[in-house]
Amino acid sequence: MLLPIDGARERRLAALKAYNPSRGLIEWAVELRVNALDDNVLGEFIDWHIEHDDLPGDFEATEAGYRRWIRRKRSFAKHSRQRPLQHSNATDAETAAAREFFGRMRAAMRTNGAGNE
Repeated sequence: MLLPIDGARERRLAALKAYNPSRGLIEWAVELRVNALDDNVLGEFIDWHIEHDDLPGDFEATEAGYRRWIRRKRSFAKHSRQRPLQHSNATDAETAAAREFFGRMRAAMRTNGAGNE
């Protein structure tokens, strides 16, 4: 189905290409040992949606789709005999560093009163 020629598709495409996961999604992915900012994960998600002309309508839809993508990618990795569980190029040390960074960021936000988003 084609979208009307009012620029809606172009806006959705631009929003998808510029998508940056929320802090909460990034932290959730770290707990699953997935680097949500890794181009092998995020880039593949964006490219798949562009390739299939399945452009999410808004940020919440994109965020929900990306959470689902991460769950599925992790599930596929568990069942694959050909690739390891960790589904990014991040080492254990990098994953631990990311976890520590987000912990410090949460603590700083709580201290500054910005944790109630």
